Amino acid sequence: MKAWGCLMYSEQQHYILCKLKELAIELNRVPMKHELQALLPRVNLDVLFKTYDNALAAAGLLQNNQPEANGKQPRFKYKKSLLESFNLSEVELEDLFEKAGNPNVYRLIVQPDTHVEYMDTKAVGAFINFAEWYKPHGHIILGDFLDAEGISHWESQSLKPREFIPEVVKARELLAKIVSITPDCSFRVYLKGNHEDWLNQAMAAKLPTLFNGLDQLGLMPDLVKLLDLEKFGYDFIEMNHILKLGKAHFTHGLYTGNNHPKKHLDVVKGNIYYGHLHDDASTRQTSIEHGMIEAASCACLCRLDAKFLKGKPNNWVQGFRIFEFTKNGRYSTYQIRILDGSFSYNGIIFSSQVQS
Repeated sequence: MKAWGCLMYSEQQHYILCKLKELAIELNRVPMKHELQALLPRVNLDVLFKTYDNALAAAGLLQNNQPEANGKQPRFKYKKSLLESFNLSEVELEDLFEKAGNPNVYRLIVQPDTHVEYMDTKAVGAFINFAEWYKPHGHIILGDFLDAEGISHWESQSLKPREFIPEVVKARELLAKIVSITPDCSFRVYLKGNHEDWLNQAMAAKLPTLFNGLDQLGLMPDLVKLLDLEKFGYDFIEMNHILKLGKAHFTHGLYTGNNHPKKHLDVVKGNIYYGHLHDDASTRQTSIEHGMIEAASCACLCRLDAKFLKGKPNNWVQGFRIFEFTKNGRYSTYQIRILDGSFSYNGIIFSSQVQS
C-alpha cells in the first residue's frame, strides 16, 4: 500500500495514477476523465477515487482544476481547436455533470444581450426571479452584457455626456446579484459581444501609443479585469469564438440579415444559439449525419426603444433561453418570451416582483 495524502491507496490505484501521468505527458495537458476511462475501460474510477479530482490531486495534476480565488467557482478545462476559420472551445458534459453533483438533467440558463445600462429593468427583474427559482447548474452570458455607449464609435444620440465607468459599475452590481441568487451554479461563461469589443477599438483608434505595452505591466484595461469576471467565477471567451456543450454550440452572433438563422445553420451545419440580433427567430434543417439541427437567436433583455432607432418599429423580443441536457449530449431547449416584464413557466408567473 502506498501513501495518498493522509490515505492509503492500492497497487491498482498506483497503476492508474501512473497511467494518468503518462497520458498527461502524451497529451501535453491535464486529461479529461473520459480520456483516461477510454484507456482503462474496465476500471471504475468513482469507486477507487470517489471523484476524478481526487485522482488528479493524487497524480499532482489538479492545479488547472483549482477553484477560483474566492473558493466558490471550479475551473473547467476547455478543449480548444481551430476548424478552418472557426475557433471552438469545448467543455465535456461529463465534467459539468460531475461538478453539479451528477443530476439527472443539467440545467443551463442562457442570457442574451442585456446592454447595461440600457437594460429593461422589468425584463431583467423577471429573469432574476426565474433564475433564483430555476437553480441553474450553468449560466452563459451571450455577449453585449454591456452597452458600452461611453466608448462607442457611433455618434452620440443625445446631449448627455457619455461615460463608460458608470456602466461598468452597474454591470458589476448585476453580475454580483446573479451570482448571489444562483449559488448552485458551478459553470459560468461570458462570451464577448461586439459592444464589449468597442473597448479594444477605442484603445486602438484613440490612444494607441498610450496603451501600447501596458499589457506587459498587467495594466491593460481588458474586460475581464473591468468586470472582475474572475472574482465572479466567469470564464471568458473571445468574440466570434464558439462554445460547444454536448450537441449545442453558443456564440454571440456571427451573421446578420433578414434570414440570419439560415445563414448560421448553412455555415456551421450544427445546432447553434446566439444573441446580437435581439429577436427570437429560428430555423431547422435535416442532416444525414446529425439528424435535425437548429439555429436560433435568443432574444434580449435590453430596452426595445433603442435611441439609435429614433422611434422606428422593430422586431426585437425580450426573453432568454434555457437548456436541459442529458449525459448523452442531447437536450431540450425552451425559448422564454417576456411580455411587459412578465412570463409564465411551469404554471408559475414570473415578473420583476416576487413570483406568484
